Amino acid sequence: MQAKFNLVITILTALISLTACQTTKIERLTGDTIGMVLMHGWGARTPYYLRKLAYDLKSAGILVKTPMMPWSKNRIFDRGYEESMEEIDDHVALLKKAGAIRIFVAGHSIGANAALGYAARRENIDGVILMAYGHVPDFNISGRMLAPSVARSRTMIGAGKGESSAMFTSTYDLVRGTANDILSWFDPDGPSTLWHNARLVQPITPILCIDGLYDRNQRCDHIYVLLPGKNSHSRFTTVEATHLETPNASFKEVIGWLRAL
Repeated sequence: MQAKFNLVITILTALISLTACQTTKIERLTGDTIGMVLMHGWGARTPYYLRKLAYDLKSAGILVKTPMMPWSKNRIFDRGYEESMEEIDDHVALLKKAGAIRIFVAGHSIGANAALGYAARRENIDGVILMAYGHVPDFNISGRMLAPSVARSRTMIGAGKGESSAMFTSTYDLVRGTANDILSWFDPDGPSTLWHNARLVQPITPILCIDGLYDRNQRCDHIYVLLPGKNSHSRFTTVEATHLETPNASFKEVIGWLRAL
């Protein structure tokens, strides 16, 4: 009986949330059509924590893609860091094919990590949005947790087994990947680090960085300090949200920033 009651409450809550989304009037953006790649966090089965933000952005006339990326539950980690950048290229190309003129790359948690990495490597985007930035192998606590997997992957690569797949320990759970791919994500001196990527973002690329007020790990200040130049349109702010709920609390910040560009 309790299980049925809980199910009913869950369904009613979802319906109320959906109704709210459908009845909220959102003014559409004017000007060139915007396309956005919006990337989920670590181990997601679906883009669940992006659902409201994606819906509201689409209501504003933005073309939004929420693909399941190499760090999703069913893929983790089936591509290395640089190959993941190429995968984002594919989604950007699809947005352009659909009519997008201005391109933005956005992400939540490790998705924000990938968005920053993309901005560090590409000049064909109009801005990057980072929400509750996550995955920091170059930070002490994460680095210590990832150290055994980094050591194992380096040993495998040294033995000529870089493309061999194995189980590795991450900051959250066990993950499977090749030694080469895992090292690209976990190396404290590697291509996925905040220190490496923030320093490579060109001043021409504006950044919107949003921390959750109730997120114990806030990264926007770290990113700001490391940027080689400050774009006048960049903004670093917070929303009243936990780590997981930061994207769905960020629509007003995101749409206001886009309108001001």
